[in-house]
Amino acid sequence: MKKTLVLTLLLIYGLISFGQNKVVTQREIYDKIVKAEVAHPVIVLKQAIHESANFKSRGAREKNNIFGLMKTIYPDTKRERSILRTFDSIDSCISFYKEVIQRNYLGGDYFKFLKRKKYATDPMYKRKVNNTLVDFTIE
Repeated sequence: MKKTLVLTLLLIYGLISFGQNKVVTQREIYDKIVKAEVAHPVIVLKQAIHESANFKSRGAREKNNIFGLMKTIYPDTKRERSILRTFDSIDSCISFYKEVIQRNYLGGDYFKFLKRKKYATDPMYKRKVNNTLVDFTIE
């Protein structure tokens, strides 16, 4: 009886969370980025694809975090640590990116800007993002 109850609960939980963890398409994300009027929408789309393993990462599915955005917490006074941010929706993640990451962006080389913001710390980041494939034609 216990096993049946546990299996039933796991099945119900799995079905509920499966519905919430719908994998979105690149086109859907691009449209959201454009609608939010984010600067450099193609680069930002490629960042999201790269950072979230094409929207299949655990952070993207469970936390709506398509950019790998972290937040610093201080569990004690001795040291800090970073954890992955959680967003209510992908739209709120995109809004956060625009408001926090793109704040003070006044034009110019976007990858240099990201490096100055300490968002793009990997020396190969520009190449990796530029080589990220988009599976639809952007007009």
